[in-house]
Order: sequence, then C-alpha cells, then structure tokens
Amino acid sequence: MKTISPQETLELVSAGLAYGIDVREQSEWDAGHSDLFTLHPLSTFDVGKISTDKPVIFICRSGKRSAQ
Repeated sequence: MKTISPQETLELVSAGLAYGIDVREQSEWDAGHSDLFTLHPLSTFDVGKISTDKPVIFICRSGKRSAQ
C-alpha cells in the first residue's frame, strides 16, 4: 500500500490512470462526493468486483477505512 496526496489522487483518477473507489457509507456519499469516484462502502465491499488492470485508489473521510 502506498499513501499519495489528494492532488496526486485527483490527477491519476481524472486522467484515467487509476480507479477511484470511495469506501464511505451511502449517507456520507450523499452528503458530498466526486463523480470521479465510485461508491463501494467498506461494510459491503467485495474485492472480487474491482478491476485490477490499473491501480486502485481508495478514499474515505479520514483515511482509516481506505487503509483497510
């Protein structure tokens, strides 16, 4: 696992060089999100449904869930 800056995250995801996965819950997503990311709440996350043909960047509110 590698930690990168929010700026680098946005650059990679917006350029299509990485997938952006938001692991927050639906209510957090509804309160605000970036359309560059796909919602996959950690509570129901299925790693088998994630494509691995390019890097995957996980985000959440504080970094704890995305590190899991």
